[in-house]
Amino acid sequence: MFKRPISDADDVGSISAMVVCLIVVFVACAGLVLDGGRLVGARSKAAGLALAAARDGVQEVHRLREGLIVLDIPAAERRAYSYLEAAGAVGSVVATEHTVTVTVSIGVAPLLLGAIGVGSRTVRVTRTATPVDH
Repeated sequence: MFKRPISDADDVGSISAMVVCLIVVFVACAGLVLDGGRLVGARSKAAGLALAAARDGVQEVHRLREGLIVLDIPAAERRAYSYLEAAGAVGSVVATEHTVTVTVSIGVAPLLLGAIGVGSRTVRVTRTATPVDH
């Protein structure tokens, strides 16, 4: 039996498919880390803005001389909305006599995952503040 000598020509292109697959996997993992981190950061920012706006809104109390802590609902909503506007955030505010609830929405466009068809995501966070007597 005659054995043909092994040459480098027999292996040409055999590793290319594996390299292409590994590159795709590495880019997808990097996209998950990068874009996932951006989503977590946006959620943290939205939570901070929502809580700060709610806390700002609960400063509008009245009836303190009567020994009550009651919110002026229209003033509390205006104050929270004006905080959001000054911060450049988009959100909604709902006030009652005892709480101010703020929901903030932030859109996040993917950097790497957009290349494989993942679209923009919206992060929504709701926070509530209540006035307290110290």
